[in-house]
Amino acid sequence: MTSSLRFRAAIVSVVLFVAFIGIWHLATRGTAAVATMTPEYARLMGLTATQGKSAMPGPLDVAAKLWEH
Repeated sequence: MTSSLRFRAAIVSVVLFVAFIGIWHLATRGTAAVATMTPEYARLMGLTATQGKSAMPGPLDVAAKLWEH
């Protein structure tokens, strides 16, 4: 019975981790059109926002930097 509970806990942990990575990726992928930004908002968000990118790196960027190090 405890092995079944451990297996279910492992599955839930993996699902939560994958969900976290997926939400992080979706939140930082930068799909907003730059042309629709107001100039004040673009100045507030900085250079990366005006290029269509998020100021926070995505999971692929973090993984690439970790691999580089």
